[in-house]
Amino acid sequence: NKDTTAWLAEIKPQENQVLSFTISARTEPPVNSSGPPAVAAQATLRAKLGDQDVIIASDENKTPILTNIELDSLGNYVSGPNPPLPDQATIYNIVWKLGPTSSELKDALWSAVLPKGVKWLNDTDFNLGELKYKPDTNRVEWRASKITKLTEPVNIKFKISAAPTGEVTNNYIIFDQTSFSATDSLAGETLSLFTTAVKLGDVK
Repeated sequence: NKDTTAWLAEIKPQENQVLSFTISARTEPPVNSSGPPAVAAQATLRAKLGDQDVIIASDENKTPILTNIELDSLGNYVSGPNPPLPDQATIYNIVWKLGPTSSELKDALWSAVLPKGVKWLNDTDFNLGELKYKPDTNRVEWRASKITKLTEPVNIKFKISAAPTGEVTNNYIIFDQTSFSATDSLAGETLSLFTTAVKLGDVK
């Protein structure tokens, strides 16, 4: 419509221009929707060549809408010197918080490598999936083959001990950044997310 987008009327024959637009999607798929949620877009050009009306339509472009996931990695002080002292162990509770989610997930993997001076204590608390520590790679891994849509977050908790080799500041990392991947069951697409490292200044 040249009345609302006046510059379109100024496009010359064989000239290329880029149109940018945004689409607002619903916060979650309709309850009884069939098939994976997606945004479908199609452009239609109507023009007049002499006395003839011309209509040109593009192919339909479908963009899948992936589930919305809330994800966080937190740390809580448990016992020991606070703040940590050189060569003395302080115990922290690490909490991986997953959810809410807007649809079902499968083949989820959440992992992180323990920083230098941090040890796994094999003290865990969770009721979903499987949590393991791999000493050969110093990696913590949580896996779940299926996660139903979460209306409330679930917590995966485990304890670690941190023993710094020197003086520490609020930037001292007690738990490194984590990586999370899962497949959106509706869209069939893989999501990859990250959480930032837990620093001493973040601990409650």
